[in-house]
Amino acid sequence: MEGGNIAAWEEYGDYLIPVQQPNPAPPLHGTLQQRYASLLDTLFRAYQAGIPAGAELIAQARAAMLSDSGILGGCRDLADAGFLVTFDAPTDPRFAPIPRP
Repeated sequence: MEGGNIAAWEEYGDYLIPVQQPNPAPPLHGTLQQRYASLLDTLFRAYQAGIPAGAELIAQARAAMLSDSGILGGCRDLADAGFLVTFDAPTDPRFAPIPRP
């Protein structure tokens, strides 16, 4: 691909997977968002408890991220169905954006 010519990208189409933005969101997207919200809640409670009291919750959060029934599995399910994996911005006020300094 010379000089950033986007037309040259066509030759790479055999390994670029076709994906769809999940809108309207399929049930798999909703499941992933529920898992993500649960993960954020677990991490919030863990760090609120501090270390060492929150260590078990941190371990649970790590397991939830890497398990087939957690975040990783939800991402795989969406990707295998041909959808782009995205995470919605949390609606929980604990995770609202903070103003820039």
